[in-house]
Formats: sequence, structure tokens, C-alpha cells
Amino acid sequence: MAQLLRLQLLGRFYLTIGERSVQTVHTPRLQSLLAYLVLHRSEPKPRRQIAFALWPGFPEARARANLRKLFFQLQQALPEAADYFEADGRTIQWRADAPFWLDVAEFERLASQPGSCTDWQQAVDLYGGELLPDCYDDWIISWRERLRMQFIEMLDQVIGHLEHAANYPMALQQALRLLRHDPLRESTYRHLIRLHALN
Repeated sequence: MAQLLRLQLLGRFYLTIGERSVQTVHTPRLQSLLAYLVLHRSEPKPRRQIAFALWPGFPEARARANLRKLFFQLQQALPEAADYFEADGRTIQWRADAPFWLDVAEFERLASQPGSCTDWQQAVDLYGGELLPDCYDDWIISWRERLRMQFIEMLDQVIGHLEHAANYPMALQQALRLLRHDPLRESTYRHLIRLHALN
């Protein structure tokens, strides 16, 4: 039976299988491919689509050859890789029955809970930073920005709830955190001025 794989993509890349830390998926390219497959796990992805996502602008034959090489390297680097991937000549997919925990999936699950300040607080605590900050593939940019905006909106909601509950010190702490992530946001400065006055 496959062991639980735990994957952190927010803020930094960190991977464990069972009780073991996995250090062999250590290059941004390997991490990008693993992240692409686990984030797009809902259906098999054509190799051609993956190749163009990771090597946009390359000739198709070159992009597909690069993918074959990189996927082979990932299979070698990830212990018991067959427990986590299904692949044939046309597609690659993260296995539906693979036991795993992914910080992005947990973040999105908590963020989707309607009106729950507790869940939102857990979600913002889970957000360790931008998605795969050391990877610069084009496909990551839209994911990274969407998650960042979701985090900022949730943190703004958390600050509002804390202020309403008259927990001004914690609200100030979270407002300063929001300022670090989005220093050009004018409403954050208004939050801080008001919270300092209330505190």
C-alpha cells in the first residue's frame, strides 16, 4: 500500500513520504513538473499539453523530448513513483487512489468554507508564501497570483472579524502581515490607522 505523500508548495517546496523527508526532487524543473501533475490531478493530461506548459515556444518534438527526459528523472527521484503516477504514451496523471496531502488543496478547502472565520484563519496560517517561489514557468504565474489574491482577501476578512470581536492586538498583527504581502494596498493603511486608534 502506498504511503502518505505530503507536499508543501506555498512558500517553499517540501516533500515527505511516510516519515521520510524526500530531498531528491531538488531542482525547480522537477518540482514544477510534480506540482503541475498534482495540481491538475482531476483528469489525465496529454503529454503534448504538459510539454507546451513547461516549454512554451519550443518546437513540439523538442518539448516532448524534454518532457520524456524530465518525467523519467522525476520517476527516479520520487520513491515508489508508480504509486503516485499513471502514465502511457499519450497522457500522464496523478493517481486518483494515491494517498496524499497538499497544502494548496487544504488552503483552497478552508478558503471555500462560507463565513467561517476559524477556517479562514487556518487558511491564512497555512499560506506560507507564494506558490513555488523558486520556479518561473509560465503556467505557475496564474496559479500563484490567484492563490495570492485569495490569501489577501481572506486575510482582509479575518482582520474584519477580529476587529468586530474587539481583538485589536491580533487584528493589528494580521494587518501588518497583510501589509508585508501587499504594501501598495491603501485599505490596509486605513485598517492600521483605525486599529491603532481602537487599541
